[in-house]
Amino acid sequence: MVTKERFPIKILHVVDSMNRGGVETWLMQVFRRIDLNIFRIDLLVHTIAACEYNNELQSLGIRIIPCLRPDRPWQYALNFKNIIKKYGPYDIIHSHVNRFSGFVMFLAYLAKIPMRIVRSSSTSDGRSANYQRRLYNKLMLYLTKRYATHLQATTQAAALGLFESRLSNTNYSRILNTGIDFQVFKNLQDKQIIRNALKIPVNVPVIGHVGRFVEAKNHDFIINLADRILQERPEMHFLCIGDGPLRPQIEKKVSVLKIKGNFTFTGVRPDIPDLLFAMDVFLFPSKWEGFGRVILEAHAAGVPCIISDVIPPDIDVVAPLIKRLSLSKPISQWCREILNFIETPAMITREESLNILENSRFDINYSVRELVSIYINR
Repeated sequence: MVTKERFPIKILHVVDSMNRGGVETWLMQVFRRIDLNIFRIDLLVHTIAACEYNNELQSLGIRIIPCLRPDRPWQYALNFKNIIKKYGPYDIIHSHVNRFSGFVMFLAYLAKIPMRIVRSSSTSDGRSANYQRRLYNKLMLYLTKRYATHLQATTQAAALGLFESRLSNTNYSRILNTGIDFQVFKNLQDKQIIRNALKIPVNVPVIGHVGRFVEAKNHDFIINLADRILQERPEMHFLCIGDGPLRPQIEKKVSVLKIKGNFTFTGVRPDIPDLLFAMDVFLFPSKWEGFGRVILEAHAAGVPCIISDVIPPDIDVVAPLIKRLSLSKPISQWCREILNFIETPAMITREESLNILENSRFDINYSVRELVSIYINR
């Protein structure tokens, strides 16, 4: 147990950047609630670009420290050493950079940081499994298991994806769910106001998706599905929220298929709860996923979800609002399930769904209490 004289506890979190994403949003919700008089937090990032959360981080007094060239190990190691010398020493390092966390743990060991945590939030890094990549993965796994003192994952599936083993749920090896602030779903804007702002007709069915435009999120499947279902229901509208490297390619495909008028691309938005509330069905056909927190956010907004069956079962908290399908099933079956949700009233109210979530282990306050306990009882 850490005594009062050891406060503040100095923690270095390692992320690629602080743009809006699942891990980054969870960290921000933790930082807003954690006692910053007890915990002195710095963020090590792999970019010098301005990120969406930077201003708020600085207002909280959290330092953002670039450590560049993760593609050049020796240069990165030197940068890391200089950062620890300038800003350290640290009591804890908490890494969220997938397989590269192994190298971070090795450097943290050399820097004599006593508590070294690796957290996994995905079942895959999406990289091709060629010989060089397999060798890299084995090396990073060895470094992680050799030098990390604590392993965490959002789900057992995410644990298997990074650590190649399940976690036993001790203080040193445990599932730490990605908590969500469900309070923000209690005062949502009127659906008509939201749709008017987006220039979406009020009375048409809206199918939505929230996610970064990368291979894992499977936007190409969404477009193919839209092209099919619009042949039967041409009034339907698709709302895609997020940004990423594949967005231009996806928007081009929408134009080529001549269904651009049925799509709204918003880019990155801070008002996700309101945008979810504007939807009738949430579509999440990911190719792989460590958790899928936005599904729970959709449920908090009272929106039924159709998801791929690769998503970990931990997410099945509000059973009446979820339908799983295999990506190997024909698109026509996905279309039928969308129509079923649109034409059949939900068997649970938004208030009932929100109550279930607030009393679950996925509430942000539960998540913060667990994390604080781990930090203090190190």
